[in-house]
Formats: sequence, structure tokens, C-alpha cells
Amino acid sequence: MVEPPMKPQVTLSQPAMGALIQLAGWRDSFESAATPILQRLGFAGIGDFGRAQVAGDALCFRVAPERVLLRMSSLVAWDAIVSGVDPALYVRDYQGSPDLLYRDTALSAETYMGCGAIFTAGLAAVQAAKGNDGGPPDTLSDPYYLPDTSRIKQIYREIYPDAFKLKVPNWQTTRTPDAAILRELLAVAGSSNAVAFIDPFGNLVLCLGEGSGIDTAFMQVTSQYAQRRFMLREEDELSMRYLTQPAYGAFVYLYAPDPKDARTIMSFGAYGSSMAGPIPEGYQRNFLYYRLPAGVTQADLDSAIAALPPFYNQTVKMALAPV
Repeated sequence: MVEPPMKPQVTLSQPAMGALIQLAGWRDSFESAATPILQRLGFAGIGDFGRAQVAGDALCFRVAPERVLLRMSSLVAWDAIVSGVDPALYVRDYQGSPDLLYRDTALSAETYMGCGAIFTAGLAAVQAAKGNDGGPPDTLSDPYYLPDTSRIKQIYREIYPDAFKLKVPNWQTTRTPDAAILRELLAVAGSSNAVAFIDPFGNLVLCLGEGSGIDTAFMQVTSQYAQRRFMLREEDELSMRYLTQPAYGAFVYLYAPDPKDARTIMSFGAYGSSMAGPIPEGYQRNFLYYRLPAGVTQADLDSAIAALPPFYNQTVKMALAPV
């Protein structure tokens, strides 16, 4: 009798996890910065989505455009790979106000890359949430025509009594504030500065002046618009038929911020966070000013923005322009 052939045995095992390492960075420089390290491990580069790379006992998974996960046998093996890598790949010149206290402080490559990874992860979460946070204006109704007793008007008038009372003519075609917006800014600013927010329909939603300390007019306007819109959404999702993301509207300064003021960089950062990604097509004219402060030129503003990290000048494509 001939014995039937034995079926091959299947062996299940659970190998040690080893070390799991994430490489992350900015979109415009991630591949060039990560490739030298990956090549030292035996990989050709950052790879493609949906396919793991294997080199010796190391695995490489590309999980996002600017993010790679590495699995290695141990952190000791990782330390041996990164030792001797040119630190210049992971540093950049200072970008920001020339008057900041810590402008000459140096960061280690590890801190720089770690901060980049945290920022990228946070940005991805914000952008994912943004998709469910208000649609384009052609899907909305104009809140200007709501009764004065509506919850939307009431909640914004708690902080700015004239919310939704002023409408800019032809806003949707020109996106240019008129003389009435300037008069309102002057009245609110007093001897300081003020910022207005105009919604996609040309309604003046908020116009607020400077607060104390770091509470700039812009910070007040963007935070109050967001907080109150969130409160309305939690109370009644129908409010989202009238209100949407600030990227579809416009922030208007009385006086453009001074790049030499450290608070300006903070306000620029808040603007980028308010946009949370590329500005929708046709709505790029959403960061404006009426006047320049003494000693400041448009070139100064452009230079300050150009010196910001890539998210601001390449993803958001931030531009502060005169009315």
C-alpha cells in the first residue's frame, strides 16, 4: 500500500516586535530627508502605498505621503543606522520675528523631527474633521434673512451687537469690503486695531478690537467665530445650513499686523489653523487689510509670510493683501 503524501505542516509563531519607528516631515522635503536613512538600511527610498519593503530584518511601510513606519530588531540597530547622518538634513534656518527671545536657540534633529511628526499628525486629524465642518456657500442659505430672534444672530450679538446687520454689496463677485466696513473697523478700533470677519454672503459677522496681552483682534475674531459656530452645531445641526468654515469668508484688518511684533507670528499661525488646509478655489482673497502701520511695507508682510513653515506658504498659500 502506498502511503498518501504528508500535507505540509503550518507553524504559527509570534516574533518579537522589536522597535517601531516613525519618520515624518514636511511635504516638500520629506523624501529627500528620509531617503538617506532608508538607503543605509538597504531600502531604495520611501516606497509606495500598499506595499511593504523588506531589507534584512527591517520592514518599511509608507503610511502617508510624508510618513514612513519602520520595524527593526531593536533600538540599538536604529541608533547604529542614524549615527553619522548629516544633521544638516534635519535643520533649517530660523523663521519668525527678529525680536523673539529664543530666536538663537538650536534644536536637536530629534526634536525637530519629533515636532514635525506631531504637527503632521495633528494636521491630518484637523483636515479629516474639516470635511464634516460646513459645506461650500452654494449649499447654504444666507443667515442675513433670518429673523432677529434666531439663535444664530443672538449668539453672535452677545459678543458683537451688530452681527449680521451690515451686508457688503456684490460681495460674492468682488470679495471687496466697502467703506461701511472701514467705518465699522474705525469705530471699534479706537486708538488701536480691529479685525472684521465677513461671511461668504457678505455679512459682517464680527468686528472686534484688540484685547489685552497676546489677545489680538484677529485671535478674538477667529476664536469667537469658531467657538460660537461649534456651540450652535451642538445645539442644533440645522445651523450648519447657514454657517461654514472661515476659509469661505474673509478676515479684514484695519491696520495690517506689524511683522516686527511677535504677536503677528502668533496671529499668522492662528490664520493657518483657521484655514486648516488649502483655501477653496475662488476664495483665496480672504485675508485683507485697509491700512499699513507706520514703517511697514507690503514687501515686509510678504517676506514675513514667505519665512513661515511650508504649511502656510505652500499648502494654505497664505497672502495678506490690501483691500
